[in-house]
Order: sequence, then C-alpha cells, then structure tokens
Amino acid sequence: MKKKKENNVEKRYDKFAIASFVLSLVSILIILIMSLVLTYTDNEYTSASRVAILLLIYFLILLIGIIFGIMSLVKIKRNNSLKGRGFAWFGIIISVLGLILSLIVLILIFVLTSKAV
Repeated sequence: MKKKKENNVEKRYDKFAIASFVLSLVSILIILIMSLVLTYTDNEYTSASRVAILLLIYFLILLIGIIFGIMSLVKIKRNNSLKGRGFAWFGIIISVLGLILSLIVLILIFVLTSKAV
C-alpha cells in the first residue's frame, strides 16, 4: 500500500486575522486612554470633545476589527495554507463585546441625562 505524499506546505497566518486581533487590543487601549482623559482633564468642554473624538475612533476600530475577522475566517476556510482562526475569532468576539457594551453605556447616558433635564 503506497502512502500519498502530503503537501508539506508550511501554513502562514492570515494578515486579516492578525489585524483583527491587533485592532481589538487597540480598542481596549483606547478605552483606557478615554478613562484617563475623563479622570485627569480639568476643562469639561475639552474633555467632552476629546472623548467624542476617541469614541468615534473607537467605533471605527471596532467595526473594522469585526469586518477583518469575518474576512479572515472566510479566507482561511477557502485556503488550506492559511491559519489564524483563533486570532480572527478573538478579534471578532472582543470587538462585538466592546460594541455592545459601549452601546449600552451610551443608551444609559442618554436615558439618565434626558431624565435629569
């Protein structure tokens, strides 16, 4: 019985999987920066504008992280020479959790500030 030679091609990580992973880590870093800006800023208008800019960047990073993670999973499924499924799933999960939590916080802030007025 002859054994078929397996193609010994070394698998490489998908770039979109790594990008999704890195973007999810960057989103965590942005949340830390946002909390520092809110904690150590004296002028309320300056801190509000900085937080608004950071929040916009945060949402964009989360959305791009989700898109890259999904693109990576599709590419890995189609191409056997790619790996990085764990990086892609981590990026998707952290980005989705960050998006859900930040939307909950924004809704709570909106509800609490509308009742205070």
